[in-house]
Amino acid sequence: MRHCMQEIGTGGTTAQQVMVWQALSKAPDVVEFGVTEFDQLPLKTSWADQKKQDELSKSDPYWTPALIPDMSSSSGVYYIGFGTRQAGHFLLENSLWPAAKSIWSEGPGGGAFNGLNVEFSDIRVGPEGIGGGGMKPIPFDILAKRAHEMGLITGVAVHGYSSWQWARADFDIPTVGPRNLPLDAISIRYGDGASNELKNLMTTGGYHFIKRKMAYYPPTQRAKADPTTVTPASCLVELNVNTMTGSVEVMRHHMLMDPGTMIVPELVSGQIQGGTAMGIGHALMEEMPLYEDGPGNGTWNFNRYVLPRAKDVAVWQQTIDYLPPLSETSPPKGMAELGMIPILPATSNALTHATGKRFYEFPITVDKIKKALS
Repeated sequence: MRHCMQEIGTGGTTAQQVMVWQALSKAPDVVEFGVTEFDQLPLKTSWADQKKQDELSKSDPYWTPALIPDMSSSSGVYYIGFGTRQAGHFLLENSLWPAAKSIWSEGPGGGAFNGLNVEFSDIRVGPEGIGGGGMKPIPFDILAKRAHEMGLITGVAVHGYSSWQWARADFDIPTVGPRNLPLDAISIRYGDGASNELKNLMTTGGYHFIKRKMAYYPPTQRAKADPTTVTPASCLVELNVNTMTGSVEVMRHHMLMDPGTMIVPELVSGQIQGGTAMGIGHALMEEMPLYEDGPGNGTWNFNRYVLPRAKDVAVWQQTIDYLPPLSETSPPKGMAELGMIPILPATSNALTHATGKRFYEFPITVDKIKKALS
């Protein structure tokens, strides 16, 4: 697996590998992330207005619009993982599914497959391999071997484009036929048993670049649309305030979040735990003056810049409720730093309830509380 995803501590690269497993019942053995050049996808790009975009989408199969995509905390996993999920689904449908049908059809009368009405929509991925529809699951290595023997597609490289809506394109793919996909470029690799005619087409980075028939890009004005991948979140905070000293003790906090279908629940939990700690630090502690007295004077370190510790963030008294996804096909929503946002107003509001005073600047330090109560 090669991917443009660059890990920045959110577990994004782990999530991509889990997505591959979810699609194919096998995680990749070799991975490479942070890739910026793909020989299999010799694309070029440029800025274009609506008229130029419409023209190039029809005339140049190598062109894709230039756009700085959205990578906010509540959309990253959706957009970055879209190509991964599309590639996995493509191989499942056009490689493992026909290989599985071939194996299930062995035996008298066309095997068990002919005794039941099994459709692609019945396919399920599990620990034992590819199954569903009453069929016995088949391990990935057996399916991969059969796919190679049959000369099916055994590798795919994809490129997607979104401007709050995914571009689509028409492709005529050997061994598959005409397809309209939510991609604007695709290259494929044929298995060992493919004909020499097909293998001779793999001249683009060892793959066969499929020139699209027509691309359908979102209107340029679509870029101004609101995102549809937002992760709503809210937070409850319980705290105590010492009205004599101004010190604050966070007793417990509870987060509610709608992350869609979680790819790696442990990573989501870790991000929320880290985010809430960051939020409490922002709300109550982390203060640094501007200008000459700030960090540039060389006297600042963690002895002066106060960060929250476990004792400050109710580490054993934090809980989370996740709203269930709308359906089993709901996509994931990102969250990243999102966990630190709602705990800030929740902490401020809790302080207002406890003291009867409203605070308008973070952090709400001991000195500010004492001054407000004096």
